[in-house]
Amino acid sequence: MRKITYTMLLTLTLIVITGMTKVSVLVAQTWTTIDGGGTYGISSTTSSNSNFPSVAVLNGGMYAIWQEYTGSAYEVHVKKYDGSSWTTAGNSAGSSLLYSSTYSEEYPRLVYCNNALYAAWSGFDAGIYVVHVKKYDGSSWSFTENYSVGDGRTNIHYGVTANAKKINLCVFNNELYATWVEDANITGVAQVRVSKFNGSLWTNIDGNSTNGLNYNTAYNAYNPTLCVNNNVLYA
Repeated sequence: MRKITYTMLLTLTLIVITGMTKVSVLVAQTWTTIDGGGTYGISSTTSSNSNFPSVAVLNGGMYAIWQEYTGSAYEVHVKKYDGSSWTTAGNSAGSSLLYSSTYSEEYPRLVYCNNALYAAWSGFDAGIYVVHVKKYDGSSWSFTENYSVGDGRTNIHYGVTANAKKINLCVFNNELYATWVEDANITGVAQVRVSKFNGSLWTNIDGNSTNGLNYNTAYNAYNPTLCVNNNVLYA
């Protein structure tokens, strides 16, 4: 009898607390497949791997970017979802292909900034991995890799002979920021780099030295990311 009374009191207490705090009952949400529900999703090919997807929204449409294996190298693909179906949104009409080369193009990321989409990835060009960036205005893609002359860079990365990988993008105060890891020219240690794009030029904001932002310049750093909190940019 005493156990039943305690149970009733506990139940009554919970009801009163719920009513006073206006806590609502959480109902599980249902996830709906929007990739067609087939075996191969939205990939352009059914015979090879697709990796590292990233999504962003432009003018009410959702865009997805990913890397896709050709059998010898990875290439970058983009498609658009209008709420009912996916359409190709690559470099040319009828194609989802955004960029390819003889060597792999990897780790693509996509972000919205100032009425445009920006895609960034790491491409193995001229014997090293470099950072590539393209801008999409709703109808066409164009490279946006201009950099401040004289700061020691090709593309947007710091070292002219260093591998740059694992790019991540973020928007802060209406400007685009990119972070990645890059093998230092001298030490060979992976360092965290950060650059800012003001709409026309990229500028290094990581000290513009060999060591980047690493806490300890003697050790490798991996997978950097950026976020904004209370109007401050954090890495």
